[in-house]
Parts: sequence; structure tokens; C-alpha cells
Amino acid sequence: MSLQRPSPPSRPTARPASRGLAVASTPLSEVELYRPGPSFALTILLIPVIVTLVAAAITLNGDQGIPLWLPFVLLLWIPCLPVIWLGMLSVRTDTTGIAAGRPWTRWREMPWDMIDRVEKRGPLLTVRGSVGGRLIFAPALLRDGSRLRRRLLLRLPAHVLSNALGEDAQEILTMSVYTMPEGGLAGLLRARSRVAYRLAVAALTLVLAAVGVVALLGAPGAIGLSLAVICWLGALAGACLIAWLLQEVRVNDAGIIVFHPLTRRTREVKWTQIELIEHSSREAVLRLRGEQRVVCLGPGILPRAQRDLLRAFLHEYGLNRDVPIVKRPRVLF
Repeated sequence: MSLQRPSPPSRPTARPASRGLAVASTPLSEVELYRPGPSFALTILLIPVIVTLVAAAITLNGDQGIPLWLPFVLLLWIPCLPVIWLGMLSVRTDTTGIAAGRPWTRWREMPWDMIDRVEKRGPLLTVRGSVGGRLIFAPALLRDGSRLRRRLLLRLPAHVLSNALGEDAQEILTMSVYTMPEGGLAGLLRARSRVAYRLAVAALTLVLAAVGVVALLGAPGAIGLSLAVICWLGALAGACLIAWLLQEVRVNDAGIIVFHPLTRRTREVKWTQIELIEHSSREAVLRLRGEQRVVCLGPGILPRAQRDLLRAFLHEYGLNRDVPIVKRPRVLF
């Protein structure tokens, strides 16, 4: 069976004009909570220890004993506690709007249709309301912060986004993928690896092939032959990698199709057939397990907009359907 591209509803009802409307029948499960991520917690734990170890190393390097004041370096962390408290910000989104709050404080809420401007300044996103008020948060410090940023780009109309965010949102919309008013993603995503990766692997393959020829002609006897064989094996591996990077991953709300342009072969799997999703440590490779095993490009080597959309599909039709997503330390084939 072939995965057909779903026929989307009329764009005026699915586009940003109606994104600010709340759906009264939407269950509570539509609420998404983004808490401070593990990187923030790890930073809080490690910085005092690192500062103390550096101070100890500098002191011992001068052939002196450990001074009595060294343990009190940890007390310098106390003035930083207010900054830590400011960073402990959680963000919540639902069908009615977005809210942010810190421990022991009230949540500040802002409806979708009352958002007047969203700006990006460094790692911070500032959401301003049309009647005053603003929410400031850093997606990088939140668990699944990239998904929160993507949700804002897909949910809000383009005229409220700053130039940088508007370009990202426009790139997403031109790929014919958009959110539906009742939730979920519709449209077709065609994803290919970054051009820079393909060019780098192609250049390395050509260099290895050329070095193999030079070694065979210039080096004496067995040494030249051995170097040439090693280089040509590396070039062969590079050619195989290029062929793998040329694949196209087509994703919609029905499933995933992997198309190999060199062999004209396709592998397809429906979301309902997937029982486990595995990815490599840097998300360069995805392996979908179920009735069959399908290996394809992962979000880590896709252009930014395609990467965010593929992650959105995996979350919407994977995690939301209780399909586990597991990280594997090695590349999967």
C-alpha cells in the first residue's frame, strides 16, 4: 500500500487566522508543560565543584599547601541563587494560550489571540501581549524546548513574529506542513540531509581516491599498494555514505516513506505499525522497528526547519501513541 498525501482542509480554516480560537471540547491532555531541562540542573550542580577544583589546582601548582579559605569558595555560589531562581521558569501551552511561572509564584497567562509580538534576543524569546504584559523564557533551558519553539512558530500568525522567527515559520509553512485547529499535523514533509554534509563527504571521498592513486604510483612496492588499498577502501565507504545521504524521507500523518533515488527503491511504514523508535547519539540515524525494520535519516543531519518538523511528527504520532523513543550510543543500521 502506498502512503498518500492527505487532502488538507481549506487553508483559511487551517492557517494562522484561526489558530487563536480555543476548542471548548479539547481534553485536558492537550496541555503541554515544559520544565527546566537536565542541562540547567547539571550546570547548577557542576559549576561550584568546577570552580573549587580550578582554585585547588592553581594553588597546588604553586607548590603551596591547601589554604584554609579554599572550602569557603563554595559560599560564593550563594549570591548566584537569585539568578538560579530566575532560571527556574516553566512554560505551559494549551488550546487557549501560553503561560509561564516559577516555583511558589502564580502563573502568568496570555491567550493566543492576545499575543501582539514574539521576539528573539539571543537565547531568549519574548512574548508580548496586546494589552500589556510579557513572558520571557529561554527554550534551550527547558526540556523539549525546541518543540515549544516549533509549536509557537506553527501556532502564531506570521505578522506577530520578529524577522528571524518569521523566516523560520515561513520556511516551515512552505513545506506544506501545518497544524490543524483540533490538533495534530497535516501535510507532507520531504526531508533530505544538509547539502554541506553531502559536499564534505564527497570531497573527502575524492581526496582519498586521489591519495590512493598517488600512493600507488609514488610509493615503492608493498608500501604504496597497502596505502592505496586503505585509501580506496575509505573512498568506497565514503561513496556508500553519499548514497545513503542522498535518500529522501517523506513523512505525513499516515507514516514514513524512505526513497533512495539511485536505486529507485522505497521503504514505507505506517505509524500504526511502529512499535519502537531508536536514534543514534546525535540523531543522525533513525531506526523504526515493528512488523519491519526501516532505517532512515535522523533529525540531526537535516536542515533546521525539516529537523524541527520531523521531531514534531515523531512526537505527535510516536510519543503521543505511547511508542517509546530510545537513544542508542552507536549508529544504527
